[in-house]
Amino acid sequence: MATESYHLALYPCSHICGHCEDAGRPVTPDNGLSVLYRVEENLDIEVFLHARCVESWCREFDVPVPAMASAVFETVRVARNSGRN
Repeated sequence: MATESYHLALYPCSHICGHCEDAGRPVTPDNGLSVLYRVEENLDIEVFLHARCVESWCREFDVPVPAMASAVFETVRVARNSGRN
């Protein structure tokens, strides 16, 4: 029997940094990335982090620091391009 898997994002619409929570400076592909980590067998959490906050947040929650820039999320780019024809 296949089990259902869930993916949740912390601050998915505003992209507030999950570490410093600076609402005036949202996380974008230019200044940060997203970290995906598993909290349970069927539950992954995605946290948006400024580049300067990644190591501190990962250390605090014992999550491996992403090794590649490919961890940068695409949702902001999609939103930016959605208004173009």
